[in-house]
Amino acid sequence: MTRIAPLADVKAVAVLVSPVDDDDVENLVLARSPQLQKLLKKSRASIAAGRGLSCQQIGRIRKCTTMNESATIRNSQQQHGSPLLTGGL
Repeated sequence: MTRIAPLADVKAVAVLVSPVDDDDVENLVLARSPQLQKLLKKSRASIAAGRGLSCQQIGRIRKCTTMNESATIRNSQQQHGSPLLTGGL
């Protein structure tokens, strides 16, 4: 991705961004998404408060082969005081 910052009195007055491929476009859209930013902020606060998942818990969820198994693990974690990241997985 190409970025150009025109200067006025040695201060950046704008940034022109030229996406190179679909990944660049997707990154720009997600970075500007108020909904995603709100979810990330809420999730970071949840993690900081100690309500995140351990690597082991995430591994167990990822190994599930069906949505039912994944939902069962999520429900179990929430019932036992170890809730998922805010917003769910």
